[in-house]
Amino acid sequence: MRSGSFLFLFLAGCSADVSEPPAPPIDASPDAPIASDAGKPPSQDAQPEADAQPTTHPPLTGTLDVGTTVEATDDAPLRSGPSSNDTSIDTIPTASVASVVFTGAPKNGFYEVWFAGKVGWCSGAYLEIAKAPKSKTLATSVVSAILEPLGSGTDSEGHSYGDKNYWNFCAPGAVTAALSYWGDDATSWPAGKFEEPYGPYQISTYWDDAHSRAYLMHIAEQVSPPSFSAAGLPSFSTYPTKGSSLGDIRDVLNWEASNHASAWSAFFYEKISAGVSSGTLHSDVTRDITGNHAVVVTVDTAYLPNWSRGLGHAIAIVGYDDSAGTYAYVDTCGKACNGSSQATNGGVWHVAQSKMHSAIAAFGAGYAR
Repeated sequence: MRSGSFLFLFLAGCSADVSEPPAPPIDASPDAPIASDAGKPPSQDAQPEADAQPTTHPPLTGTLDVGTTVEATDDAPLRSGPSSNDTSIDTIPTASVASVVFTGAPKNGFYEVWFAGKVGWCSGAYLEIAKAPKSKTLATSVVSAILEPLGSGTDSEGHSYGDKNYWNFCAPGAVTAALSYWGDDATSWPAGKFEEPYGPYQISTYWDDAHSRAYLMHIAEQVSPPSFSAAGLPSFSTYPTKGSSLGDIRDVLNWEASNHASAWSAFFYEKISAGVSSGTLHSDVTRDITGNHAVVVTVDTAYLPNWSRGLGHAIAIVGYDDSAGTYAYVDTCGKACNGSSQATNGGVWHVAQSKMHSAIAAFGAGYAR
């Protein structure tokens, strides 16, 4: 159980059928269909006058929403604090994008932003609100290969196991995909043994970084944001697990993406209701994709082209094409878990934007962006 963020509506994963929203029934029977400050030295290249007005663009001012995507109008120093006298830790090249994090309120005209794996401060004199292109898909070489471990089989050391909890690890899979755009943990997490942290069924299995399974299993069974009363993204109070709540998905995304910052809960992601309009969904998706981040959505799979039946599921949206009217998404479930003839192990799928909105509304939980 979780303290504070636990929802009555679970994301049940790959062994739970969905009927009518917002609360699809759970089928967890054994033969159910097999369906992620120390003090700062002064900068040697500090140039207060340069940070003050680098170009002819009007400076960006005022409070912004956390998650806003901004674009550099000139080569912009990324500094360790909200002052031109703070150390320059990187440069945001002209026309590159960054994301506003933690708080959208500027300090001394500087915004706290995330860029290329670093959090720092950038003068609003170098920034403007980024304009979303008509289409964009994030790099998919990593996310298209992420696969959840099966409910039975052999682990990375060749040991046989059986664990029906694994069938419902779609949320850890989607979260792993989204977090791969914030750092390299999905491809570099150390191999090791993983075990359910509590619950009626606990076994130990060994996983390496093939298909990002080591990090996926860390998210599933070891991650522990301060808001959690026990480790692991899914709830293991029942066997098999009934899945993960959207509030917990949001918390894990913020905890991991912020590198466990003290203000982690305000880092970037927030929970959005399933009742939003298709226009709001589109605005949220284009904002995050423009800023090089994925959106984790909970859906009824009956609306997705890689499924032939409906159940509660989590996927990551990684692109959009407004000319074609589609969203691109990755599904970490795989053929054996999905059970549909058209399913694949990995890859990128495309669905009409209207159907994605319907899939989110039908399941009734929402999404994290």
